[in-house]
Amino acid sequence: MKTRIFTLFCIPFVLFSCEKAGNFDIPAPDGTVEIHAIIAGNATRVVAVDAENGLDWNWAEGDQIAVASGDKISVFDIRSDFSPKEASFTGKEIKGDKYSISYPAITAENMAAINLSGQTQTGNGSKDHLQYFALLENVADYAEFAFSPGSEGFKQCGVLHFSLVLPEEATVVNRVILRAPGNAIFHTGNSDAALSEELSLSVMEGAVGSDHSFEGWMTTSWFEDAIPAGTALEVNVIAGDYNWVADITPTTNKAVKPGYVNNANVKDASMWNVANRYAAGDGTEQNPWQIKTAGQLMCVHEDLVEEQVTYFQLIADIDLSGHEWVPLNPTGPYKKYISFDGQGHTISNLTISTPTAYPSFAGVLYGTIRNVSFSNASINAGNNKAGVVAGYMGTADAFIPSLAENVTVRNSNITGMSSMGGFVGQTGSDKSAFVDCRVENTTVSHTGTGNYHVGGFVGRAQKDGAYASCSAEATVSGTQFAGGFAGYIEKGTYTDCSSTSTVTASTDVGGFVGKADAGVLIGCRYTGPSVKATKSGNQARCGGFVGYANKNGSVFSECYVKNAKVDASDGYRVGGFTGQADAGNAFNQCYVENVTVNGGQLSAGFIGVDYCDGINKCHVDGGVLNPSGVGMTDDGVGAAGFVAYTENAKILNSYTSMSISGNKGGVGGFVAFVKANTVIQYCYSESLILSTTEPVGIFGAWVDALEGISINKCIGWSSTLKFIDWLDGGDVSDNYCGTEGTVSSQAVLLGWDPNIWDFSAKLK
Repeated sequence: MKTRIFTLFCIPFVLFSCEKAGNFDIPAPDGTVEIHAIIAGNATRVVAVDAENGLDWNWAEGDQIAVASGDKISVFDIRSDFSPKEASFTGKEIKGDKYSISYPAITAENMAAINLSGQTQTGNGSKDHLQYFALLENVADYAEFAFSPGSEGFKQCGVLHFSLVLPEEATVVNRVILRAPGNAIFHTGNSDAALSEELSLSVMEGAVGSDHSFEGWMTTSWFEDAIPAGTALEVNVIAGDYNWVADITPTTNKAVKPGYVNNANVKDASMWNVANRYAAGDGTEQNPWQIKTAGQLMCVHEDLVEEQVTYFQLIADIDLSGHEWVPLNPTGPYKKYISFDGQGHTISNLTISTPTAYPSFAGVLYGTIRNVSFSNASINAGNNKAGVVAGYMGTADAFIPSLAENVTVRNSNITGMSSMGGFVGQTGSDKSAFVDCRVENTTVSHTGTGNYHVGGFVGRAQKDGAYASCSAEATVSGTQFAGGFAGYIEKGTYTDCSSTSTVTASTDVGGFVGKADAGVLIGCRYTGPSVKATKSGNQARCGGFVGYANKNGSVFSECYVKNAKVDASDGYRVGGFTGQADAGNAFNQCYVENVTVNGGQLSAGFIGVDYCDGINKCHVDGGVLNPSGVGMTDDGVGAAGFVAYTENAKILNSYTSMSISGNKGGVGGFVAFVKANTVIQYCYSESLILSTTEPVGIFGAWVDALEGISINKCIGWSSTLKFIDWLDGGDVSDNYCGTEGTVSSQAVLLGWDPNIWDFSAKLK
């Protein structure tokens, strides 16, 4: 994956090769002589790669040749009247028995000390940096000589040419290396001792071509470096944060030869693998892989193993800008177990622009993720379960619980057509757990027309997992089953969780959860700002906490809604806490405080439509109900401060002080319409009711003449309104309606339990 780059530099020289030189001119009085030199094509056997890319050695301005004998040396300068293949040099004549002739103009000792390990190429395919050198030793007469492989005592450099086609992720090359791991077979200089496992070329401004190709050139020594058949070679390319490796094993003897262009070609992009993936570690619990760069984070995919725990740690913030993220565990059997510890760092700009399976950071999270934040994530989910952290949490047969702990998602965006949440799309394991996790300032948008689950934190909580001290602050929009924290709760335990989301959907929409089946919610809350159902008619089911509490039965204990707006003006079944609650649900010590409810028919301060037999110690404190289109019919349409419609229900020890505006009929201070098999006891209403249109009552609007109705020991606090306006039957007895004394004094006379009421008209 990604690694550090170290840039190396070398002195540029012009490449050339010579054949036979001319004769000395007659020496000048100061001893200066002139050499005529001609370059013949390919005289030094530095051959072309092909007709277009061949290397061509020419004379250049400033060239010098050194002639040495013993400790004497004379430097010959090129004359200005040179041509590419022919030149004259002038310099001081020296005397000796044997001579060495070198280019560039340095001594043979310095030629042998040349270090080739620090070469830098500027630009893709550039050859300007190449350094030619040649040495002709032990010649008897330097008046006529040739830099030629046929000459005894001749040494010259070679060239190594990299021709590479790289993976799509490689956009710039910083370094190219030919390596023989464990075998020091390459000379990095002209000394016998200058041996290394690698030949290395640094690159500046090495942008990769549009076809992902790169051409690199480097000077090699005057030794022939043998590469026996079967030698394991690597071509290593450091490209930005990536470190790509292609393995090559020659089947016949090869060599890096002087005087030749030696080719190292990787033309198949699929040959590359990522090496040096992490800053440190080995992936064990004692020594996790440590991740410092975006490239290293991209490597996590390759190191997850089926049914084995692999450990990772962030040691720096990671910016994924410019990377298309692929979920870590998106394909079956989904058992690549991960332990990922962010150590307080942030992963920013995670992007999935093309829909994929379980679009998210983890895909299917089979393992643990903790102590990390995700910022500015953007996910186009398509028709896939999606969330920033996980599309799906856990598997049905997870051998270790899946856990998210102290993880934050902020400033992010998820759009799609399936189960989606700001944190996780769907949970699929009874062993899934979320502890101290948050979603902040995030948008979750359902873009399709189907009925799917959309939540600020989780789209669909399918299994019996656990959520503790988690929160969602999101903008949530959908069709059906949309909630500020969860779109749809089928199971699970939720403790001390909260939502401050803005939620808009067609139906089954709630400030905390859109639809709840069989969850246990303890100490959870919605504190605004607003919930809105756009569906008109009978099935809006919109609530400040839960839109629809289904008949499978959930338990809501010590949950509340505060300082919020619940808006479903054209829809039925609307409540400050719940739009509709079916049989099997239980509400204990839950309340609504300072909430505005704009509802159509069957709207109330606590529950719009109530079929459950488990409401106890709940209340509505203040707030306003603005009913629209309310008018009593045989279908029981009405508005009330606590419950609009109740049947087969039981309500105990509860009260309301909500104000009910408008001048519509069918308004009850506590309950609007009571049907069969309903028990209401130890409850009171001190609602402010503005309507005078019948039926209207301080406690109830209409009690139907059906069996099993019992309203006893209740209080309606009004001096002008009836206790119940239309009373067609049932046991409605031992109640109080009026304003004599105090609510508390009347409650004492009715025998209310002092262990429940503090007799300041409030629940304990």
